[in-house]
Amino acid sequence: YKGFVWLRDTVKSFYNGHPISVDPKAKKKAIGFAVGVVAILFIGTYAVLSSTMASKEIQKYEDLLNQGFAIVDSAKSEVDKERITELLQSAEAKADQAMDVRGLKDRAVELKTQIQDVRFTLDDVVLVSEPTVFADLSTVTSTPNLVRVRKLLDTLYVFENEKVYEVLSGTIKDPQSILDEGKLLDAYRFDDFESVVVMLDEGRIKEHIGGVVKNMDVEEGVKPADQVVTYGSRIYTLDTKAGKLWKYQRKRDSYGSAEVALPDEFVQNVSMIAIDGSIYTVSNSGEITRYYAGELEENFDVVDTPLLPLTNPTDIYTDLDTPYVFILEADQKRVLQYYKSPRTEDLEYTTQYYFETLNDIRGFTVDFEDKTLYVIDKSKVYTVDIKA
Repeated sequence: YKGFVWLRDTVKSFYNGHPISVDPKAKKKAIGFAVGVVAILFIGTYAVLSSTMASKEIQKYEDLLNQGFAIVDSAKSEVDKERITELLQSAEAKADQAMDVRGLKDRAVELKTQIQDVRFTLDDVVLVSEPTVFADLSTVTSTPNLVRVRKLLDTLYVFENEKVYEVLSGTIKDPQSILDEGKLLDAYRFDDFESVVVMLDEGRIKEHIGGVVKNMDVEEGVKPADQVVTYGSRIYTLDTKAGKLWKYQRKRDSYGSAEVALPDEFVQNVSMIAIDGSIYTVSNSGEITRYYAGELEENFDVVDTPLLPLTNPTDIYTDLDTPYVFILEADQKRVLQYYKSPRTEDLEYTTQYYFETLNDIRGFTVDFEDKTLYVIDKSKVYTVDIKA
């Protein structure tokens, strides 16, 4: 702007200092013309400089993408899984940086696709593009809102907050009411009593047994908790907020008082548990730990973890008769499968099921005898065959 003012004043000074016969109107037009030329030159120069700077910025991200593709090629020839994980994470970070740069999105997507292909191949991922619809609850209710699914004997129990549907051989029975008000927190099958335990808020426990939903009394009341699992004749309840794990002995038509199932220091930052005699805990960040008889199994390990690590688990399943542990990571649209090695007594990652088209997975369960994995979204139950 200062340069523009200087040139304007210079032109005016030139004409004012030279007493030539020039029509005042013509002189004014000449000055305006000169100023216009300068403005055009200024704008043009700015545009060229801006374009050059933009080109350099785009080139920077193009170089990042080129580095990313080279890193993926390098990962394909690696044999160490930890090194492959590091390489692919580095390549993915470069793709993410370039994703929103004008003109580079397609190449960034291509790079992320190549990264996923490498992960899927090395992790033996089962790509589930079109899962089988086992039951569509929108056919029996106009506002389906599924939150849990459990399998007991031949019946699948599908829960909304206020009611439960029994699904037998694909046929959906009329729902039964669970509560009039409040919230369903969790549900779990209770094999020893051929029932399904239902945990509600405000310290309420019910059981669905023999086609009837029954209120269950608990000596001295139910401790605060938000998860329930069963093993043998006991139920175990986890309070993820306070970091406490309780157990209750099932009696004829009620439960005994709460007992500590694990010391509090073992369940801090634990988001879920599963029991097969041992107690598996999974932390908020995906770390799996195992306890037996109230003691930490220090030699326990998780072997051959996937290239895309488990970081945000949302549900877990195993039992005494299932030789695998299954963990749902809903935001990654996958269920991971780990083998309980009888030789090493470790968990060995074996495969995972990636539900490409499901964007709202809310829960899952497993029927290992039938080799079937069930997952739910808001309105449907889907199935996929288990690799075993």
